[in-house]
Amino acid sequence: MRDPTERLGVALRALYAFYRVAGRGLIVIMRDAPLLRPELRPQPSRADLLGAMTHVLLEGWGVRGRRREVLRAVIAHATSVNSWHSLVEQQGLTNKEAVGVLTTMVVDAATLPPELRRP
Repeated sequence: MRDPTERLGVALRALYAFYRVAGRGLIVIMRDAPLLRPELRPQPSRADLLGAMTHVLLEGWGVRGRRREVLRAVIAHATSVNSWHSLVEQQGLTNKEAVGVLTTMVVDAATLPPELRRP
C-alpha cells in the first residue's frame, strides 16, 4: 500500500479492533512488564513490536529532519494502547472516531507549514 494515509488508516482500524478485545489487559501487562524478571519478559516485547509498526507507518510521507521526528512521535502516539484507551474507553469515542481524529493528527504533523509546527 503506497499511500501513507491509507496505510495508517488500515493499520489503526485493525489495531483498534484488537485493542477493543485485548486493550485493558495489554495496559496492565505493559504497566507491569518492568517488574518481571528478564527471563519472564516476552521477546520481542510489545513495545518492540509497536516500534516496528511505527517505523513501517513512517515510510512514504516524504519528510525529513525535525518534521520526521515529530511525525514519528505522533505515529507512536496514535498506535499506543494508552491513546486508544483514553479516547475510546475514557472519553467515549468510537474506534472509527478515534481513528479519524488520530489520522488527522498524523496528516497534520506531516503537512503543517513550518511556522505552525513550533511555538
